[in-house]
Formats: sequence, C-alpha cells, structure tokens
Amino acid sequence: TLQLGFGYPQVGAELAHRWHLPQVIQQAIAYQAKPLEAPDDAPLPRIVAQAVIISDALETNGGATPQAQKASDGPLMEGIDLDALFAGLPAVLEADKAFSELLS
Repeated sequence: TLQLGFGYPQVGAELAHRWHLPQVIQQAIAYQAKPLEAPDDAPLPRIVAQAVIISDALETNGGATPQAQKASDGPLMEGIDLDALFAGLPAVLEADKAFSELLS
C-alpha cells in the first residue's frame, strides 16, 4: 500500500478550498477525524464526526437497532440524547429513502 502522508480529511478540505466553499465547511471537512482539535471550538467538525459514528453504526448493525445505538455511544456523543435520536431515526431514514427515489 502506498502511503502519501495525508488522509481523506486533508484531501477533502483542499478540494473544498479549491471549490471556494465557505471556510466553515472547509474546517468541518478538515477536522472531522479530530473534531476536538478544531480551532475556536468550531461545532461543525464535531457534528460531522458524530454523523459518521452514527452512520457507521447504522450500517454495521443493520439500521436503527439497539446495537447501533449502543455502538454510537461514546465521548463524542456527550450531551446527545441517543434515545431520542434513535427514536426519530426511522422516520428520517424513510424520508431520505423517499427523497433518494425522487432523484433517481
């Protein structure tokens, strides 16, 4: 495997910069893998990191299951009501599916 010394957050942030996306978006992309290191305690990198954790848990555990909720729990989720979040997820996922079908 070829090691280049940078990862997807850096590549994504550079693309966001070249595409002249707002600085807040560039920062969210750049710090998604290390949100606690984001300058000025920016909230978007943490939100992106939380979304990745939840998405990975949903994919690994077959949807919004109790196992997915348990897998999502951790230090980055401090202050998040996972019970409420997972209770609302089925409706959100269904709406996402319907929207996706409209686009295809």
